Amino acid sequence: MPETLGTLVRQLREIPGDPNEPEPLLHFVSLLIQEPSLENEQREPLESWAKTQGLSVQEQIAEQIETAEICLMVKVKPRALNDPFLGYLVSAALVADSSPFRPELELVSKPIPISVPPDPKYAPGYSQDDLPHILNELITTCGNEHGVPLTELIIQCFLPIELMSLPVEHWQFQIGRKQQEYSGRRCKAVIVRSSDRHFSSDYQLASGDWKKYWNRLLTIQQSQCSKALVHIDPIIGKTRINWKSSKVVGCRFVEHDNPQQRENLWDELLSQGTPIAMWIRQPTTKKKMQSLSTCTIAELSTSLAEHRQRALSHDCEVARLEAACLCLLFDNPYRPFPTIDYQSA
Repeated sequence: MPETLGTLVRQLREIPGDPNEPEPLLHFVSLLIQEPSLENEQREPLESWAKTQGLSVQEQIAEQIETAEICLMVKVKPRALNDPFLGYLVSAALVADSSPFRPELELVSKPIPISVPPDPKYAPGYSQDDLPHILNELITTCGNEHGVPLTELIIQCFLPIELMSLPVEHWQFQIGRKQQEYSGRRCKAVIVRSSDRHFSSDYQLASGDWKKYWNRLLTIQQSQCSKALVHIDPIIGKTRINWKSSKVVGCRFVEHDNPQQRENLWDELLSQGTPIAMWIRQPTTKKKMQSLSTCTIAELSTSLAEHRQRALSHDCEVARLEAACLCLLFDNPYRPFPTIDYQSA
């Protein structure tokens, strides 16, 4: 580890760069300038120094932001450990991820305050019924205050196991005077992630397996989902994934209709370190999941989003809800919810 800044700069200048990537020193300085904890009196001299060195940091930052995935991360966790009856604490952040499949990259993030008043029975937390209203406000904030194109916004909801089956993609937000829009139709993607394994110690023992299987995913991104996601059947108790195959990174299944059985399944899958799961809430739509199984792992999120957008455009409400009930857990261990000094309560 270099002992002085001058030594660090010299070492970064000497590192051979990839022709298709920013110079190491430029990349380091651009990340440092975007560090949220950096004070303005520290950031301004750094920007001035970069200019004297001929580093086009602002161009680098602009390029990163333009090509980055823009994610609205929403963290939901019980106020009391494993006790959802006391309500939930909710936090949110807007995150720019320049390359989601590169574990070493730092994220650019900023907290988003939540002003929705909580249900008095659950204050300072929120009830489950409050969550759609909170998402409505957050999407509005992303568009109004941060200028994020809604068609480029990826919603990542960190949910506890008892809420993993919430139809987040069906939740609506208001746009214009009277128009209501589905998050799963207007936004680029809606993805479920686990708050339990990110924010509690229950699944810490399986964190090594979780990273192992995600790293495996990085090597087989062009594999078809039908091969990489094995079929399990929680309805008959078939919930173990055969991880011995080097081509397996997750599972697909039809959801159990019993809430307690659903929680038991998620407890099992998180204990195995499962990074990806695709499931359906309605058994009648099994063919829809089979059609998505032909896409590759790299295409899965986009293909599912396109399927939802088509399904949610049905004129008949029943058809919309039945056709859009495909769900996706896509939980990258190297992209946790950012550490920010903010909490909705």
